Amino acid sequence: MLGINVKRTRFFSYLLCGVLSGIGGYVYLLHTGAGNAGNASAAEMQAIASAIIGGTLLTGGVGNVIGTLFGVLSLKTINNIVIASGLREPYWQSITTGLMLCFFILLQSVILRIREGGLKRD
Repeated sequence: MLGINVKRTRFFSYLLCGVLSGIGGYVYLLHTGAGNAGNASAAEMQAIASAIIGGTLLTGGVGNVIGTLFGVLSLKTINNIVIASGLREPYWQSITTGLMLCFFILLQSVILRIREGGLKRD
């Protein structure tokens, strides 16, 4: 057969994901000094927001690691500005992340409509 072996690719994808998750958990353990499964309960929202801010489309097919890295840096920079401005409660970071996420999703939808010719000026 020609092409990509789907079973093998899927197996190694899950294997790589598991290994990297284990390494990430170990690094988090070294950073915090404690192992609690609930410590990073809101981390998925940060990860999704970073990817979307970095240019990954919700529709799929567009996005890269460099863009996601810039998304992480911008999101964390904004969160640090929020903390430095005196809003130290954790919910302010969540509000900021949510607002940025909404803005970039709206921006992506407008850009996609313009590219498809859906928003025409008269």
